[in-house]
Amino acid sequence: MQRYLGDILVRKGYINANSLEYALDCQIKKLLKNNVTDTLDIPVLMEIARSKYNKRNDYLLGKILTELKLTEEKRIEEALLIQQKSKKPLSGNKMAVLNQILSRINSTYNLIDLLNKIMVYACSIVKAESSSFVIYDHAKDKLVILIPTGPRAEAVKELEIPPEEGIVGWVYTHDQSLIVNNVHKEKRFYNKVDKISGYRTEQILCVPLRVKSRLIGVLEVINKGNQTKFNKNDQLLLEIFAEQSGIAIENTRLYYQAAKLTLENKKLEGRIPVSGQKIDTLRLIARSYLNDLKTALIPVSGYTELIRTHSNSMHVKKYASFIDNELNQITGKTEDILQFTREELPLSRKRIKITEIIEGFREQVWPDCRLHRINIEVTADEEIEITVDYDKLIRCFIHLFNNSMDAMPQGGLFRIKVSGNKNNQIVITLTDSGTGIDDEVMDNIFDPLFSHKRKHGSGMGLSICRQIIKAHGGSITAGNGTAGGAVINICLPA
Repeated sequence: MQRYLGDILVRKGYINANSLEYALDCQIKKLLKNNVTDTLDIPVLMEIARSKYNKRNDYLLGKILTELKLTEEKRIEEALLIQQKSKKPLSGNKMAVLNQILSRINSTYNLIDLLNKIMVYACSIVKAESSSFVIYDHAKDKLVILIPTGPRAEAVKELEIPPEEGIVGWVYTHDQSLIVNNVHKEKRFYNKVDKISGYRTEQILCVPLRVKSRLIGVLEVINKGNQTKFNKNDQLLLEIFAEQSGIAIENTRLYYQAAKLTLENKKLEGRIPVSGQKIDTLRLIARSYLNDLKTALIPVSGYTELIRTHSNSMHVKKYASFIDNELNQITGKTEDILQFTREELPLSRKRIKITEIIEGFREQVWPDCRLHRINIEVTADEEIEITVDYDKLIRCFIHLFNNSMDAMPQGGLFRIKVSGNKNNQIVITLTDSGTGIDDEVMDNIFDPLFSHKRKHGSGMGLSICRQIIKAHGGSITAGNGTAGGAVINICLPA
């Protein structure tokens, strides 16, 4: 079921795609009003959110659609109900919950909605009573509580703290995380916030918040529930959370920058086709932050190495591998989008057994298989060799696996069968035990940005698969099996 409100409305036939695009343009214009001529750097972006947060309901897509009379309010309510039912409660161990949270954070380009989600989920991930999104105001040389949550939140909103004061000031100026489980014995504690709010702080966990390499503020969670204490595991989770939140904020900035340029171009050149606009936006995002993304993830990779070094628990080591896998997937998906925007796809071919490629694929998806109860069944002759780009073919398999995983919410079976044919080709057939592909979308599933019934993803996966297979001189087709489930056939020159 679609998770974006606009997608649901289009699928239900309540609005058409052009109306949705027009409403999204209007949403961007409202958010960027009075900032259109500015360079959208991080301070400007934060100021936009800061100035409009109290009126965030005015910028919701549903409200804009009804204001423009593009659909009726009852249609919006119906679509919101569908959207709400499609969101499953957070469940699983902490790393699984963190993965679900990051997926939801990265599902929106609405800045105000994004910042609100960050703070709600900051409490959730470490089970704290309250949280604060604190940014540094360069003009005032103050740390400002931008978005507080929890008891007495409104009393401290927009409260200014000198950067040399308090635990948040220490974390910001030293660029280091800090746990204080008894603030009343801590000389760095800034008790004026409690005096103003009437709220009693007992414990604080505070971590730096960076966008790219730039420190913009801190994330703070307060008072661990159930009379327990914040620990290093909580700190690690919140640091990973802060890193990914910074990436999400930068993506939003780039999206707004691209939207601003598009709005300006429309004034000069007339309306730009939707597909061209979206590809331009993807190109800008991919090329701008790929290298910075890798840099931002280096500290997280360091933490996983520390986990492996200092722990003898096999379970902990497995979770460290899970983190590495997620980091590799984030970087890999970004590289996929970057490559898709190029006219040619460079290949690094080598002669290799097909079973080695499949084993490399299995090593990368085993955490997802474990979390989602999916078994992989392989039928392949170990002697079959093929000349391909090892990494890119694995990326292709991963994209296809992700689609199958979405179609098997209760778990299932993912099969890979490899055989040769008389035309000196290798035929790779991938099937699943999922819901299959709807007949009405069969002709569109390889189109860029086409997403149907996806729980996550940009709609680029199958397009990238086709690009990879074509670059190898092969072909890829999709269909449904006689017993149900999707069937993907790949033919490659042996």
